[in-house]
Amino acid sequence: MREKEYRLIEKYLLGELSEEKRAAFDKLKLSNPDLEAEYILRKNIHEAIQEPDIMNLRFALNEIVNTKKQKSHVIKNPFIWSSVAAVFIIVLIIKIMFLNTHTERYVDYFNKYYQMYPPVVNYRNTEILTEEQECLRIALGNYENSDFNNAELLFKELVNKDSTNTLAKFYLSISMIEQNEFIEAETYLYELSTNNQHLFYEESLWYLALVYLNNNKPEEAKKLLLEIISRNYTYKHQAKKILRSIN
Repeated sequence: MREKEYRLIEKYLLGELSEEKRAAFDKLKLSNPDLEAEYILRKNIHEAIQEPDIMNLRFALNEIVNTKKQKSHVIKNPFIWSSVAAVFIIVLIIKIMFLNTHTERYVDYFNKYYQMYPPVVNYRNTEILTEEQECLRIALGNYENSDFNNAELLFKELVNKDSTNTLAKFYLSISMIEQNEFIEAETYLYELSTNNQHLFYEESLWYLALVYLNNNKPEEAKKLLLEIISRNYTYKHQAKKILRSIN
């Protein structure tokens, strides 16, 4: 990744971008998985640094150094700054390891509860099909045979032709999950979750919640799991188990 993109991420996290540039960056993340992954990593590090105990440690270390300076204008121990830095780095590493442990735990929930959604529609070879129906038939066949790469290509072709094709969009999302393309899958599942007037709405909420867990977004996942429970949807029992575990 280029240095320019690293600086852009830092400015975004530090709130140094205008609203227009922040919106442009958000849009760029959706189309650049590497940028999104780097952003998530750096965001976690920033959050770790801002934790109260880290901030308190910073303050305490500064107090130690300032006290030392007051006692002597010249710091006789040349290793004091390196010692302070070492302590800070050790605590920071511990915090990051703690964050990684939580991230791994959320991924474990995804692995435990995720199951590929079965293909529910197919057409008999004897039927006369439109071009779109034929494309869908082949895509679902690829999906059923675990050829997710070719299934993704065909589902994406259908979605590009008709953005309201929720069936193709849903199976496109699952095909992406099966190939560990979680950031892209999140984008399509989120679109599906904003419209409750289609057949895959319940499933979209469930799979989006799981993807949120995999992508280390527990708060977003909790909101969807609570909605699944409150609306008495199909996956309510699994949602309750996950919530009991992560709360």
